[in-house]
Amino acid sequence: MVFVTALPIGEYAAVTLLLFFGFKSIKDAWDLPTDDSTDANNSGSELGEYTSAEELVKEKEWGDRSMLATIALGAAQSPWGVASGAIMGHLAATSIAVLGGAFLAKYISEKLVGYLGGVLFLLFAVATIFGFF
Repeated sequence: MVFVTALPIGEYAAVTLLLFFGFKSIKDAWDLPTDDSTDANNSGSELGEYTSAEELVKEKEWGDRSMLATIALGAAQSPWGVASGAIMGHLAATSIAVLGGAFLAKYISEKLVGYLGGVLFLLFAVATIFGFF
């Protein structure tokens, strides 16, 4: 069943979520400490990192931003195009994480990743506003 309205509510929701996630990612990156003592090179063990990540997930309980952004874009744009793009994106992201995550963690800070992710969310918001998708 398809709902037809005069207002592009799906696009408004998508842009709102993408802007929110973009600014939140940038703010979270800004709030990260800049000292390198928490870097992967100097951390005690992988178990400590796992426990830290697990505590963070329990604390936030907000969900995966990419999942919510995919839902919003699916509502605003072609669901088949968004679904196939999301599948390919998650495949690429998982492959990169598995193959190069440990190596790249030595050279790229979590802060930089947060800034880049935030900028990408903002670019997707602008692209959605101007109908590039």
